[in-house]
Amino acid sequence: MFLSFQLTRRKIVIAAAAVVLLIAVISSSIIIGASQLSGEKGFSAATDEQRRAFLARFGWEVESTPLMQNTVIIPSEFDEVYSPYNEMQLEQGFDLTPYKGQTVSRYCYAVLNYPGADPVMANLLVFEGKIIGGDIDSPALGGFMHGFEKNALAQAVSPGPWEY
Repeated sequence: MFLSFQLTRRKIVIAAAAVVLLIAVISSSIIIGASQLSGEKGFSAATDEQRRAFLARFGWEVESTPLMQNTVIIPSEFDEVYSPYNEMQLEQGFDLTPYKGQTVSRYCYAVLNYPGADPVMANLLVFEGKIIGGDIDSPALGGFMHGFEKNALAQAVSPGPWEY
């Protein structure tokens, strides 16, 4: 039993078009996936509503306006405070390295639903309207600092990069 088929010009053109279409679909899927990942790191933070929405994605309820808004300079060289702080940022998908020497905005919100601790703050670092990092921390004596995830391991910080 032999199967035979004839390759006609029409069949070749259809097969080539199908291959081109398949490549286009795969390429666009890769591009869309990459832009969604970069969008995750570049979450818009131009308004209080956008910043609160970002924190709500992690389950945090915060005051409607920040307790504090100031500017901070990301050091040109990371020291014994900023090196571990950037390690924490890397663990949650951010990286402050490209912002060395830059002045960024810091928005500090009171967290209303942190279990078993008070006061607790949510800090967002914003550069050109996009969130580039941040943390959840307690400024109390013996306080803690961790990433945005609720289940992140709390780390004792002394001293932290923030002054209240």
